[in-house]
Amino acid sequence: AFTSITQKQYKHYEKSVLNNEDLFNSLISGLIPFGAMFGALLIGPVIKKGRRIALLTLAVCFIAGTGLTLIFNFYVLMIGRFIMGASVGAYTAVSPLFVSEIAPVSVSGSLGSLNQFNCVTGVLVAAAFSYIVPYSSESDAVENEVWRIVFGFPALIAVIQIILLLTVFRWDSPTFYKSIGNMKMHDFSMKKIYPDYGDEDAQKLNNTPLTNNTQNPNINPSEMKQSESLGLYKMALFVGLCLSSFQQLTGINGVIFCSNEIFTHGKEGL
Repeated sequence: AFTSITQKQYKHYEKSVLNNEDLFNSLISGLIPFGAMFGALLIGPVIKKGRRIALLTLAVCFIAGTGLTLIFNFYVLMIGRFIMGASVGAYTAVSPLFVSEIAPVSVSGSLGSLNQFNCVTGVLVAAAFSYIVPYSSESDAVENEVWRIVFGFPALIAVIQIILLLTVFRWDSPTFYKSIGNMKMHDFSMKKIYPDYGDEDAQKLNNTPLTNNTQNPNINPSEMKQSESLGLYKMALFVGLCLSSFQQLTGINGVIFCSNEIFTHGKEGL
């Protein structure tokens, strides 16, 4: 709904490159998942620098993208939407990883669905914003600035995230610290998660070999561990990929993006 208001204002003030409302709305909506595809694929190197650093970087990029969408310029709007989409895609890779690595074992199972719960909650909040969109007349649509509120609201969430990362989650995950060989910070972060984590536990963890490497000493233990993990979780990974694909192939995103048209004109097609 708010993309239609934006298109009307761009067209009224002769700022629009696309006069076709459907094409304009499709482009604005489609840039989010299009950018998300690139963000999810390219975030890997940043994750290796630290999960917390990756989240801070994404929050800053998201705020920057949101700010660009508030500028009344068609091309800047498109760039901003793409940056927001890339950030969203990267978030889908970083957030579940960070949560799973810092969550205590006792709650890790229930927190596994937290990321998807937040995603659907975000969709619900975005749909709720449609209630403040003016439909009464063309003049209301042209003069109303509600689209700036809708486009700018996500920046508030990113600001809250930055505050939490700087004040509450001030350390990275134990898994990350162990991967870079910083056992001091690993033990420190483990004590933050498990208050009863002691020196004896740390000593056992540090002395535990990654795998039995007596048969072939020339093989890197970490490479053997990765190979064994791939074989062990190959079927689970395959099932997870299939479920994710089925979710997208059902066309639910298309229904969400076109929900306004479906509910507005759906009765005419019955």
